[in-house]
Amino acid sequence: MYKIIAFLFLFQISFGQINPEEVETAENEFETNFFDALKEKAIENYDKAIISLQKCLQKEPLNPEIHYQLGVNYLAQKNYIEAENAFQKAVDLEPKQRWYWNGLYDVYYQTKDFQKSIPVVQKLIEFDPNMREDLVSLYMNTNQKEKALALLKEMQASSHLTSTMEFY
Repeated sequence: MYKIIAFLFLFQISFGQINPEEVETAENEFETNFFDALKEKAIENYDKAIISLQKCLQKEPLNPEIHYQLGVNYLAQKNYIEAENAFQKAVDLEPKQRWYWNGLYDVYYQTKDFQKSIPVVQKLIEFDPNMREDLVSLYMNTNQKEKALALLKEMQASSHLTSTMEFY
């Protein structure tokens, strides 16, 4: 008798359970899409990553990390306009996050838009003073030699100049 009850109990447990992979609740749908996007980006499948991130954006449209990740994927595709828009939205939502500014700078650097790069690098200097070298280079590329010289003098007063900065 006990064997029959034990058998029925085990039978119900083994067949009565729902496969966790088949259950997708609304609570983890965002997380699933986000990690799918990261996985797809890692294997350079940027189109699929963007689709997953857009699903995340529907759930959390004011999440700056989603906009940042969209920017990263658009930039990898060389879709500079969409990348700029995504990074700018991330910066607007969370201006104290350095990596969002870095993404914006990457867009401008790759497109050689040095004029737009200057205010971004000026902001990045707040996070990393070493970015002053980038700013000197940008001043030189935009023919703002007086600003470059003033910054070089400031840099020389506080530290040793690299060979590139000495060249300028």
